[in-house]
Amino acid sequence: MVELSLSIVRDDEIGRDTWTEYVATDPELSFLVIAGFDYDIAVWRGGTDLDIGQLHWRSGQIFTHFPSEPLIAKLVNIADCLDAKIQCRDGLVYPKEYPDCAISRKDAYRYVRRVRRIDGSYMPAPSDLRGDIAFGHISEKRYDEALTRLVDFRRAQIRLYPDGRDGWTEYWIGNCYRNLNILSEAEQYYRSALQWGMPAGLGTDEIYRCLVELGVVLLNLGRQVEARACFDYSDKWNTPEL
Repeated sequence: MVELSLSIVRDDEIGRDTWTEYVATDPELSFLVIAGFDYDIAVWRGGTDLDIGQLHWRSGQIFTHFPSEPLIAKLVNIADCLDAKIQCRDGLVYPKEYPDCAISRKDAYRYVRRVRRIDGSYMPAPSDLRGDIAFGHISEKRYDEALTRLVDFRRAQIRLYPDGRDGWTEYWIGNCYRNLNILSEAEQYYRSALQWGMPAGLGTDEIYRCLVELGVVLLNLGRQVEARACFDYSDKWNTPEL
Protein backbone atom coordinates (compact mmCIF):
# COMPACT_ATOMS: atom_id res chain seq x y z
CA MET A 1 0.00 0.00 0.00
CA VAL A 2 1.36 3.40 -0.96
CA GLU A 3 1.75 5.85 1.92
CA LEU A 4 2.18 9.48 0.93
CA SER A 5 3.72 10.48 4.24
CA LEU A 6 4.27 8.87 7.63
CA SER A 7 5.25 10.52 10.90
CA ILE A 8 6.50 9.16 14.22
CA VAL A 9 4.68 11.07 16.96
CA ARG A 10 3.95 10.82 20.67
CA ASP A 11 1.94 12.84 23.19
CA ASP A 12 5.03 14.69 24.39
CA GLU A 13 7.23 15.97 21.57
CA ILE A 14 10.25 13.98 20.46
CA GLY A 15 13.03 16.42 21.25
CA ARG A 16 15.97 17.14 18.97
CA ASP A 17 18.35 15.74 21.60
CA THR A 18 16.30 12.54 21.87
CA TRP A 19 16.42 12.08 18.09
CA THR A 20 20.14 12.86 17.93
CA GLU A 21 20.90 10.35 20.68
CA TYR A 22 18.80 7.67 18.98
CA VAL A 23 20.53 8.13 15.61
CA ALA A 24 23.92 7.86 17.34
CA THR A 25 22.98 4.42 18.71
CA ASP A 26 21.51 3.01 15.49
CA PRO A 27 24.13 1.71 13.03
CA GLU A 28 21.64 1.92 10.12
CA LEU A 29 21.20 5.69 10.55
CA SER A 30 23.52 8.65 10.04
CA PHE A 31 22.90 12.38 9.75
CA LEU A 32 23.01 14.19 6.42
CA VAL A 33 23.93 17.84 6.88
CA ILE A 34 22.39 20.25 4.36
CA ALA A 35 22.86 23.97 4.84
CA GLY A 36 19.72 26.04 5.05
CA PHE A 37 17.38 23.38 6.45
CA ASP A 38 15.76 23.96 9.82
CA TYR A 39 15.39 20.26 10.60
CA ASP A 40 17.69 17.28 10.87
CA ILE A 41 17.80 14.64 8.14
CA ALA A 42 18.91 11.14 9.01
CA VAL A 43 19.76 8.75 6.18
CA TRP A 44 18.63 5.14 6.55
CA ARG A 45 20.41 2.41 4.64
CA GLY A 46 18.65 -0.90 4.09
CA GLY A 47 19.75 -4.01 2.27
CA THR A 48 19.70 -2.84 -1.35
CA ASP A 49 20.74 0.19 -3.36
CA LEU A 50 17.14 1.46 -3.45
CA ASP A 51 16.56 0.79 0.25
CA ILE A 52 17.87 4.17 1.29
CA GLY A 53 15.61 6.85 2.67
CA GLN A 54 15.39 10.11 4.54
CA LEU A 55 13.96 10.57 8.02
CA HIS A 56 13.33 14.20 8.96
CA TRP A 57 13.00 15.67 12.43
CA ARG A 58 10.99 18.85 12.80
CA SER A 59 8.76 20.34 15.52
CA GLY A 60 8.94 17.24 17.70
CA GLN A 61 8.05 14.75 14.96
CA ILE A 62 10.00 12.41 12.68
CA PHE A 63 8.57 12.07 9.18
CA THR A 64 9.27 10.73 5.70
CA HIS A 65 7.64 10.88 2.26
CA PHE A 66 6.68 7.88 0.09
CA PRO A 67 8.45 5.27 2.22
CA SER A 68 9.19 1.83 0.83
CA GLU A 69 7.97 -1.26 2.69
CA PRO A 70 11.42 -1.85 4.28
CA LEU A 71 11.54 1.78 5.43
CA ILE A 72 8.04 1.47 6.93
CA ALA A 73 9.27 -1.55 8.87
CA LYS A 74 12.17 0.58 10.13
CA LEU A 75 9.75 3.32 11.21
CA VAL A 76 7.78 0.77 13.22
CA ASN A 77 11.00 -0.30 14.96
CA ILE A 78 11.97 3.31 15.73
CA ALA A 79 8.48 4.11 17.05
CA ASP A 80 8.65 1.12 19.41
CA CYS A 81 12.03 2.25 20.73
CA LEU A 82 10.80 5.81 21.31
CA ASP A 83 7.46 4.70 22.84
CA ALA A 84 5.70 6.50 20.00
CA LYS A 85 3.15 5.75 17.27
CA ILE A 86 3.08 6.13 13.50
CA GLN A 87 0.63 8.58 12.00
CA CYS A 88 -0.54 8.84 8.39
CA ARG A 89 -0.81 12.08 6.47
CA ASP A 90 -4.55 12.29 7.17
CA GLY A 91 -3.96 12.04 10.93
CA LEU A 92 -5.00 8.40 11.31
CA VAL A 93 -2.78 5.96 13.15
CA TYR A 94 -0.86 3.53 10.90
CA PRO A 95 -1.72 0.89 9.85
CA LYS A 96 -5.20 2.10 8.98
CA GLU A 97 -8.11 0.56 7.15
CA TYR A 98 -8.34 1.62 3.51
CA PRO A 99 -11.72 1.90 1.80
CA ASP A 100 -12.11 -0.24 -1.29
CA CYS A 101 -12.53 2.76 -3.60
CA ALA A 102 -11.35 1.85 -7.08
CA ILE A 103 -10.74 4.73 -9.45
CA SER A 104 -13.39 5.27 -12.11
CA ARG A 105 -12.63 4.47 -15.73
CA LYS A 106 -13.22 8.14 -16.65
CA ASP A 107 -10.70 9.42 -14.07
CA ALA A 108 -8.18 6.75 -15.04
CA TYR A 109 -8.37 7.79 -18.69
CA ARG A 110 -7.97 11.45 -17.72
CA TYR A 111 -4.66 10.74 -15.98
CA VAL A 112 -3.42 8.46 -18.75
CA ARG A 113 -3.96 11.38 -21.15
CA ARG A 114 -2.01 13.65 -18.82
CA VAL A 115 0.95 11.26 -18.90
CA ARG A 116 0.86 11.31 -22.70
CA ARG A 117 1.08 15.10 -22.61
CA ILE A 118 3.85 14.95 -19.99
CA ASP A 119 5.93 12.64 -22.22
CA GLY A 120 5.70 15.20 -24.99
CA SER A 121 6.62 18.24 -22.88
CA TYR A 122 9.98 19.61 -21.77
CA MET A 123 11.63 18.92 -18.44
CA PRO A 124 15.36 19.48 -17.84
CA ALA A 125 17.64 16.47 -17.63
CA PRO A 126 20.43 15.97 -15.06
CA SER A 127 23.17 18.56 -15.61
CA ASP A 128 25.94 16.29 -16.86
CA LEU A 129 27.05 15.26 -20.35
CA ARG A 130 25.70 11.75 -19.79
CA GLY A 131 22.42 13.27 -18.57
CA ASP A 132 22.22 15.59 -21.58
CA ILE A 133 22.82 12.71 -23.98
CA ALA A 134 20.26 10.59 -22.11
CA PHE A 135 17.66 13.35 -22.44
CA GLY A 136 18.33 13.46 -26.16
CA HIS A 137 17.69 9.72 -26.33
CA ILE A 138 14.46 10.16 -24.36
CA SER A 139 13.22 12.86 -26.74
CA GLU A 140 13.85 10.39 -29.57
CA LYS A 141 12.09 7.61 -27.61
CA ARG A 142 15.33 5.58 -27.40
CA TYR A 143 14.58 4.66 -23.81
CA ASP A 144 16.89 1.66 -23.50
CA GLU A 145 19.92 3.76 -24.54
CA ALA A 146 18.83 6.59 -22.25
CA LEU A 147 18.47 4.17 -19.36
CA THR A 148 22.01 2.86 -19.84
CA ARG A 149 23.41 6.40 -19.66
CA LEU A 150 21.26 7.41 -16.70
CA VAL A 151 22.21 4.34 -14.66
CA ASP A 152 25.87 5.09 -15.37
CA PHE A 153 25.30 8.71 -14.33
CA ARG A 154 23.57 7.53 -11.14
CA ARG A 155 26.49 5.26 -10.22
CA ALA A 156 28.87 8.21 -10.55
CA GLN A 157 26.61 10.31 -8.32
CA ILE A 158 26.50 7.61 -5.65
CA ARG A 159 30.29 7.32 -5.65
CA LEU A 160 30.53 11.07 -5.00
CA TYR A 161 27.56 11.36 -2.61
CA PRO A 162 26.89 7.92 -1.07
CA ASP A 163 24.42 9.27 1.49
CA GLY A 164 21.99 10.84 -0.93
CA ARG A 165 20.07 10.48 -4.16
CA ASP A 166 19.19 13.02 -6.85
CA GLY A 167 15.45 13.32 -7.41
CA TRP A 168 15.92 14.35 -11.05
CA THR A 169 17.95 11.27 -11.95
CA GLU A 170 15.62 8.92 -10.05
CA TYR A 171 12.65 10.44 -11.90
CA TRP A 172 14.17 10.01 -15.35
CA ILE A 173 15.18 6.40 -14.68
CA GLY A 174 11.62 5.70 -13.56
CA ASN A 175 10.33 7.43 -16.69
CA CYS A 176 12.48 5.22 -18.92
CA TYR A 177 11.40 2.06 -17.15
CA ARG A 178 7.76 3.10 -17.51
CA ASN A 179 8.14 3.71 -21.21
CA LEU A 180 9.87 0.33 -21.54
CA ASN A 181 6.89 -1.18 -19.67
CA ILE A 182 9.11 -2.47 -16.83
CA LEU A 183 6.60 -1.32 -14.27
CA SER A 184 7.98 -2.75 -11.01
CA GLU A 185 11.31 -0.98 -11.56
CA ALA A 186 9.51 2.20 -12.62
CA GLU A 187 7.54 2.20 -9.37
CA GLN A 188 10.69 1.88 -7.27
CA TYR A 189 12.46 4.77 -8.97
CA TYR A 190 9.40 7.05 -8.93
CA ARG A 191 9.10 6.39 -5.20
CA SER A 192 12.79 7.16 -4.75
CA ALA A 193 12.40 10.39 -6.75
CA LEU A 194 9.58 11.50 -4.47
CA GLN A 195 11.42 10.35 -1.33
CA TRP A 196 14.44 12.49 -2.20
CA GLY A 197 12.89 15.19 -4.33
CA MET A 198 9.94 16.35 -2.22
CA PRO A 199 11.92 17.96 0.64
CA ALA A 200 14.36 19.57 -1.82
CA GLY A 201 15.50 19.22 -5.40
CA LEU A 202 12.29 18.78 -7.39
CA GLY A 203 9.99 21.69 -8.06
CA THR A 204 6.20 21.66 -7.88
CA ASP A 205 5.74 20.80 -11.56
CA GLU A 206 8.21 17.92 -11.36
CA ILE A 207 6.60 16.44 -8.24
CA TYR A 208 3.23 16.70 -9.98
CA ARG A 209 4.58 14.81 -12.99
CA CYS A 210 6.11 12.13 -10.80
CA LEU A 211 2.90 11.61 -8.84
CA VAL A 212 0.78 11.31 -11.97
CA GLU A 213 3.21 8.93 -13.68
CA LEU A 214 3.51 6.79 -10.54
CA GLY A 215 -0.29 6.69 -10.39
CA VAL A 216 -0.50 5.40 -13.95
CA VAL A 217 2.15 2.75 -13.21
CA LEU A 218 0.14 1.58 -10.18
CA LEU A 219 -3.02 1.61 -12.29
CA ASN A 220 -1.35 -0.61 -14.89
CA LEU A 221 -0.21 -2.94 -12.10
CA GLY A 222 -3.85 -3.35 -11.06
CA ARG A 223 -3.43 -1.45 -7.76
CA GLN A 224 -6.32 0.96 -8.19
CA VAL A 225 -6.66 2.18 -4.62
CA GLU A 226 -2.99 3.18 -4.51
CA ALA A 227 -3.27 4.79 -7.95
CA ARG A 228 -6.21 6.86 -6.74
CA ALA A 229 -4.21 8.03 -3.71
CA CYS A 230 -1.44 9.29 -6.02
CA PHE A 231 -3.89 10.99 -8.38
CA ASP A 232 -5.78 12.66 -5.54
CA TYR A 233 -2.52 13.89 -4.03
CA SER A 234 -1.27 15.20 -7.38
CA ASP A 235 -4.40 17.35 -7.69
CA LYS A 236 -3.42 19.18 -4.51
CA TRP A 237 -0.32 20.62 -6.18
CA ASN A 238 -0.96 23.98 -7.83
CA THR A 239 0.38 23.24 -11.26
CA PRO A 240 -0.86 24.15 -14.72
CA GLU A 241 -2.55 21.49 -16.77
CA LEU A 242 0.02 19.63 -18.84
